[in-house]
Amino acid sequence: MLAEGYQEAGAHRAYWDGKDKEGRQFSSGVYFYRLQAERFRETKCMTLLR
Repeated sequence: MLAEGYQEAGAHRAYWDGKDKEGRQFSSGVYFYRLQAERFRETKCMTLLR
């Protein structure tokens, strides 16, 4: 999980280094992520290239 919990209004950035919680690298591929805030919810995809 990149970010969780309450965030003040405004612009935010989250970075993912392509690793899981144990530090293992994910394979190249297409991954989905979800942005959620109150009544807003959006799912998008990203491509990880190694």
